[in-house]
Amino acid sequence: MSGGVARERAGKEALARSLVEHSAALAPGTWRLLDTRTAALTTEGLLVSALRRLDPRRGIKRSVLDVRRLVVPPRVTTIAPTVDDLADDRPVRILLTKDGGLVGFDRRHTTVTHLRRSPLPAEYRERRVALDDVYRSVRWRLSDDGLTLVEQHVAGSPASAWSAAARIELLRRMLRATAERLPEVEHRRSFVDAPDRLAAMTSAARWHEVRDADATLGPVPWVISHGDLTPENAIGEGPDAWAPIDFEDAREAPFFFDALSLAVRDAELRAALLSGRLGEEWELLAAAAEVDGRVLTPRVALDAVALMAADHHHRMHGGDFDYTLRSLTE
Repeated sequence: MSGGVARERAGKEALARSLVEHSAALAPGTWRLLDTRTAALTTEGLLVSALRRLDPRRGIKRSVLDVRRLVVPPRVTTIAPTVDDLADDRPVRILLTKDGGLVGFDRRHTTVTHLRRSPLPAEYRERRVALDDVYRSVRWRLSDDGLTLVEQHVAGSPASAWSAAARIELLRRMLRATAERLPEVEHRRSFVDAPDRLAAMTSAARWHEVRDADATLGPVPWVISHGDLTPENAIGEGPDAWAPIDFEDAREAPFFFDALSLAVRDAELRAALLSGRLGEEWELLAAAAEVDGRVLTPRVALDAVALMAADHHHRMHGGDFDYTLRSLTE
């Protein structure tokens, strides 16, 4: 257990440093580190809280972790109040992100605060404002230095937890809404924004089909897009009441990119597209884009989305291109 204890202690020390670094944006008071990635403003004794976790019904593995957390006492960080310490949206619970930033939640669950280690891109604000006109908008504000983003909390659950019927209805509406946007779009370019990647894909017939479609179609409409609209990033009660989250990858993309990002990793949505169940919506979208829907088929478009998403993830986030592409196409 000694190695686990050392890792637990080191992880909590790193989290404590991050709390201090971002203390100006957090609720003042005594913070308790629940584990190596989570902390909360404490309202009860630390020993009482730790002992409360020792529940035999949690299983052997969880009990070992609980004992380890008791052996390594929850570290405490005290944040002094500032002149505006009564702000309602100050986080009282935080999670450590992979890049060392923090995501915080306020006491009333009305806001989510992103405290970043590096600023958001300079164009983030402009793109986010443009997308407020495309999707249901939630209130948000970004600090001048691009390091602190506060967003209205979106009630509900990720679309990945909705029923298949609800997710298919969401995709149907997305395809129709995109078709309605296109008459105003003048920017057109190749529908594959990773030509070098596509040229290197020679092992499967599917990529020959994408290359042929790209050569046949010529330029297609590009629009401002969320850029990562997976079912995990669409939050709400259902297709009638939802909003996207996580706009970090917002950028211009082919007109079908956001809608098909919902489907590329969702087996039931892919089946709905490939079986023709959404054929009417696809034909409507292709007509609005002035492209031949018999060439730009749902299968070709899904593969193009997978290729571009894997390439973007590699270039912008250091992800493994081959691994990401396999996860989106298998």
